[in-house]
Amino acid sequence: MRATSVLWILSTLLLIPSEARAQDHWSVADSAVVRLAPRVFKELTPAIVAYLEARECTVPQVRDDSGPHNVLSGEFVKAGQRDWALLCSTNQVSRILVFPGGSVEAVVELGESPDRHFLQAKGADGIVFSRRLAVTSPEYIHRQSERYAPEESLIAVCHEGIDDIYLGKGSTVHLFAEGRWLQLQGAD
Repeated sequence: MRATSVLWILSTLLLIPSEARAQDHWSVADSAVVRLAPRVFKELTPAIVAYLEARECTVPQVRDDSGPHNVLSGEFVKAGQRDWALLCSTNQVSRILVFPGGSVEAVVELGESPDRHFLQAKGADGIVFSRRLAVTSPEYIHRQSERYAPEESLIAVCHEGIDDIYLGKGSTVHLFAEGRWLQLQGAD
């Protein structure tokens, strides 16, 4: 009876399509993404940390990057104002949260996507998370605007943007202009 059970289990496993077994690798990789608690980021204000903890946010990390990342400060809404932006992952879905002026009263959410959409196979490294945030300069925004959206004038933008990067693939720049958040093609 025992040998029959073992043979049945083995034959069942062999019948599972290879796509399903490969899908398990991606699910395992998604679960293995390092996601840091907000308290790790000492530069965040206690109010922002409390807000993030209440939402059960963690900050996903790119493997082999130096130190904790995906938390930014910059002038994202207007020049002269210090804003915070970070990648918040809850239940393996990330979004960029923007805290204008550091306030938790009018938080903006951008670029929501399952974390698994930012996984890629990287040779010997296996399957890795590859979403990284960076600050973009007004000059970069102008160059990209002229290149990809010449019909939309962004000359008035004199503050920074948030580059939402899929490492090795491309990026989208989130920027606040004319009273609303826009997306601009970033790097190819």
